[in-house]
Amino acid sequence: MNNTIQQRVGARIRAARVQRGITGREVAWAIGVSYQQIWKYELGKSMISVGTIASIAQFLRMPISFFIEDAALPFDMLTSSSKRIALLDAYNKLDAPSRDLLISIAKSLGEARDAHRLAAE
Repeated sequence: MNNTIQQRVGARIRAARVQRGITGREVAWAIGVSYQQIWKYELGKSMISVGTIASIAQFLRMPISFFIEDAALPFDMLTSSSKRIALLDAYNKLDAPSRDLLISIAKSLGEARDAHRLAAE
């Protein structure tokens, strides 16, 4: 199935909303659009402006990049949206030194995986 960028952005909006336990009506009210319009955004049936994405991101307490980063890639190449949200939630709860440590750990894990893969070849 060939999904459009607006469908991918909409799917991320829905994933973030559901993960946070927020209804479509609550998002609609917060950004000043109808519930039906949020539904159309989430299904990718309506074009969404960057300004609207920014408003949704602010309301859901998510970085705008979550909604548009890698949106042109096929769904199967993307990390699970709910896992990304969980990781961002955990990251946002950390103080600055802990965030730096987490980033170092993640980089080390990635480098170790790459080294292991090269050794296997």
